[in-house]
Amino acid sequence: TDGSLVSTQPEFSAACLDPMRDGTLDLCMETSLTPLAWSPLAGGRLATGDGVPPELTMTIDRLAAAKSCSRVAVALAFVLAHPSRPVAIVGTQSPDRLGDLASATRVTLSRAEMYDIVEASEGRSLP
Repeated sequence: TDGSLVSTQPEFSAACLDPMRDGTLDLCMETSLTPLAWSPLAGGRLATGDGVPPELTMTIDRLAAAKSCSRVAVALAFVLAHPSRPVAIVGTQSPDRLGDLASATRVTLSRAEMYDIVEASEGRSLP
């Protein structure tokens, strides 16, 4: 190979939107880099609701109920839905959790639902 970069590894989750704001994901789309999203569940905080804004947990739970899936599936689907086509780096030692994580690939979020998650995460309305 020519030694060119093919990926980058930003922290990216519904609780950490920095790559959406700092140009990282824009650069990925512009240069065909694959973002490898680490901590897509915010270190498990999105699964438990601990240490994340209550509005974010409530929004994700509302979407999970409407889509008949888990909070984890919606939180991971949020990452996977970004147009930069991130690959989520997840880990677990629980076979049951693997199925739940895989179910995120079957969750479709509308643009309005994505915006709801961003607004809940940031605690403010989008323009």
